[in-house]
Amino acid sequence: MSTTFVGSQPVPGEAVPTGLKAFMQRHPVASYLVLMYAGLLLAYLPLLLSRHAFGILPIEFPFPVVLFNLPASLLGPVLAGAIMAYVVGGKPGRQEYRKSLFRFRVAPQWYLLPLLVVPALGVLGTAAVHGISFVEAFAGQAGGFLSGYLLNTLLLAVLINLWEESGQMAFLTPQVQRRYGAVAASLVVAPVWALMHLPALFVPEMGVGVGGPVSLEGIALGMAVLTAFALPVRFIATWLFNSARQSVVIVALFHAAMNATQSEMGKVFAGYNPFYLIGAFAVVSVVLIAVTRGKLGYEREQAAASSPIDTPHTAAIANA
Repeated sequence: MSTTFVGSQPVPGEAVPTGLKAFMQRHPVASYLVLMYAGLLLAYLPLLLSRHAFGILPIEFPFPVVLFNLPASLLGPVLAGAIMAYVVGGKPGRQEYRKSLFRFRVAPQWYLLPLLVVPALGVLGTAAVHGISFVEAFAGQAGGFLSGYLLNTLLLAVLINLWEESGQMAFLTPQVQRRYGAVAASLVVAPVWALMHLPALFVPEMGVGVGGPVSLEGIALGMAVLTAFALPVRFIATWLFNSARQSVVIVALFHAAMNATQSEMGKVFAGYNPFYLIGAFAVVSVVLIAVTRGKLGYEREQAAASSPIDTPHTAAIANA
């Protein structure tokens, strides 16, 4: 199953379509990015203007500000992906976008793989640095880690990560990899994903930055760290997406497992560093790229054969 969106092309002799929709069809990636970041900014704007960030408005929210991530994801990647899927692919494109977003019917191993392997990589990555001291600390708290990890993974996947991964996986990734391949798609999505976290860098309570007072240097460093963090994550996410029938659900589960592992590992071992898991991801990414010869589970022939629109007067729109 492939999420391949196509746009209508004029029949020879007909006038070339003009206007906003035609522009968006010719430039689907750029159009998606504009819509997605505009939606994110709109959702985060009350938080950024409040006392939690710039203090322009005398507002303090009586709930954890991390909850802003949900409306931000809905107004950002979810809505932008839905709009562009319809603009580029019409009704079939919109239906395929929705199916990819809620594709639960995949083989069981694709659910078990992120659930089991992600925390295992976190343990191995940390043990490689700290050795027996970490192994002893983890062994004594393995039960508590497991219960907290499973609960956090489920909550994060349902409340945040499914929506955060929506447009970038179900629309942006297929658009880019169809023309340039899966590795290139991962390289494009990595900074896009990192930049989605930019508003959170201005809100210390979000826990995204590098710590300390908010400054331009800190923001720049935070973006650099997030981008480096994102690269191996996106390679694995692309492979999972392509291998599990282009299911965003599986990518969301992987993303949630990563976040939950990082959180629970910090509770188990005081010396834990998030880059222990990312370092393990980097090794896995290199192996996946080598074993799949850069395809990361993507097959061009299968994608072309399963296009939602298959008429003599349609063709893929892939210009950025």
